[in-house]
Amino acid sequence: MSLRVKEFLVIACLMAFVIFINRRDSYRDIDASDILEDIVENVDIGEMEQFNNSDIKKDFGVNANDYDSIVYYGHQSVMNSETLLIIRLADESQGQDIMDIIDAQKETNMELFKSYAPDQYRLLSESILEQKGSYVLYAVSENAPAIEKAFSDSITG
Repeated sequence: MSLRVKEFLVIACLMAFVIFINRRDSYRDIDASDILEDIVENVDIGEMEQFNNSDIKKDFGVNANDYDSIVYYGHQSVMNSETLLIIRLADESQGQDIMDIIDAQKETNMELFKSYAPDQYRLLSESILEQKGSYVLYAVSENAPAIEKAFSDSITG
């Protein structure tokens, strides 16, 4: 093989690698409510009901207006820990702060449920909290893995 062909192959491989790396963590520009629609099409979220911005403030102490979009579903009963929270961040740098807030609330709830509601404690301990780009997902549900998959599929297109 000539030196020219080898050089061409090396450059082609490098370009393919760079394209692969850049596309690996790219996410669609999609509203949290559209992500929810994609999740509901694929996963049963049970009887969770939609909460409003004042509920987010009450439950997590955050102002929904600080983020691009939020959908928050749960139960009115304090004996049910099922939650679906999807946040589209205004800036990816907000992710760690909101995840710390959610995690602290989760730990508080786990302590409350630990001794008298083992099924809810288990749901919380198996919950999913993750950031992918400008999106944060918090899912407390029997179907949390399926919710996570539908979430990932939705934001990756």
